[in-house]
Amino acid sequence: MVFEAPGARTSTWLPLLGDVARPRAGHDWQGEMRARAQTMRAVFTAHPWAPALVSGHINLGTTTLAMIDAILGCLRAAGFSYVQADHIWNALDSVTFGFHLLDRTLPLKPDQYAEAARPFLPLIDPVALPHMHALSTMVADGRHDGLNDFGFVLNRMLDALDALPRLG
Repeated sequence: MVFEAPGARTSTWLPLLGDVARPRAGHDWQGEMRARAQTMRAVFTAHPWAPALVSGHINLGTTTLAMIDAILGCLRAAGFSYVQADHIWNALDSVTFGFHLLDRTLPLKPDQYAEAARPFLPLIDPVALPHMHALSTMVADGRHDGLNDFGFVLNRMLDALDALPRLG
């Protein structure tokens, strides 16, 4: 566990957090949080080692504190309570970190899905497993890419969070 004094710049990965979009209060909260998640994902893609360092340390540096304050301010301005804002921020980060982990550990590259699906089709009984067979056939035929879609999940999550009653 690393505790970083406010203003200290001892961590080599800390500047990466400065590349993550900082949400602005008073703007479209969904757009602000979407931009934050997308830029965080881009930083993680460019620096695959970063998530383990970011999540594995308690960082109390000015960059992190300013980001947290901006997130809370954006969500509070949207009418969420501090508790709701904390849950929303952590839920969105969990999705972002989870997609990064999934992307890093899948055994196939995205352009290999169709080719990899074809040999498995005879092993998927279309009578016993009709839905799995149908989807696998779509991937094998190139009618569906079979990829995990970060944007889809992020947008559905933001929609669901927007439906929460504001307890602010």
